[in-house]
Amino acid sequence: MSDIFISQAGYRPDSVKKAVMPFPAESFEIVGIDGSVRAAGSTVYAGADKNSGDVLYTADFSDFSEKGTFRIRAGNLTSEPFEIGESVYEKALDCTSKAFYYLRCGCGLLEKYAGRFRHSVCHRSRGLLWENRDISLEISGGWHDAGDYGRYVTPGACALAHLLYGYILFPDAFNRQKLNIPESGGVLPDILAECRYELDWLLKMQREDGAVYHKVTSAHHAPFIMPEEDRSQMFVFPVSSSATADLAAVCALGSRVYRQFDEDYSARLLEAAQRAFEWLEKNPGFIGFNNPPGCATGVYGECCDDDNRFWAAAELLSA
Repeated sequence: MSDIFISQAGYRPDSVKKAVMPFPAESFEIVGIDGSVRAAGSTVYAGADKNSGDVLYTADFSDFSEKGTFRIRAGNLTSEPFEIGESVYEKALDCTSKAFYYLRCGCGLLEKYAGRFRHSVCHRSRGLLWENRDISLEISGGWHDAGDYGRYVTPGACALAHLLYGYILFPDAFNRQKLNIPESGGVLPDILAECRYELDWLLKMQREDGAVYHKVTSAHHAPFIMPEEDRSQMFVFPVSSSATADLAAVCALGSRVYRQFDEDYSARLLEAAQRAFEWLEKNPGFIGFNNPPGCATGVYGECCDDDNRFWAAAELLSA
């Protein structure tokens, strides 16, 4: 690994391009993959980095717009290769988009889609209400959380929102994707098919009165095992106003996005959003969430729900 730091994703021809060197260097060169010098320039002293203790110099080559694969050379060191091109960010976007497929819960990941990350069907048992264990709910599906096999409404809604807003703002960037998921080649763009997998689970978390359960987890995090090996009892935890507002917001947003592809599904999402918001209006006080005694999984607690309610209202107005 080189001591010259560059963008591993690459650079667009018209973007700012800088390399950072944690050693003194007065000049730098841009060299092609064949070793030929394509451009040269002077470095700039950037000062000391407080966290690493390094004295830094930067090489700004923003004016260099030739497309291809290059390296930065300074002193006796040469950087790792990097690319300059219009599509340098496509791989990063596609990899991060495909990452959500690997988080799917309640199904098996086949080798043809998941490669070495394949695994068998997981977490298909019904969840028991934490406060009344005589009641069970079908809560399979959705995405595993960041570090455990639980599924949480508020962070799930946040992840969905980023993806759906991204699709609204940059549809062409997502429409070109071929993520190799089971739904690829269908009516929906792959990213929206993936989002629907999480949205369908969110809908299962809504009560008849519109309120939304905060999370589905076991009582304690599973050990470091494959998902199909986790056979702990899953519990459905009490509603929170934050979860209810977040579902209202993201379902209203989803209704707007999916309308051009599936009017029935769009209407279903909007109806769920409206029921959630009606419950919020009937329950104007903040209903937070804290783990009850005996539970030690994620909390995702908040001190108020003003922003959640505002987001829900804004999205329902837009829907």
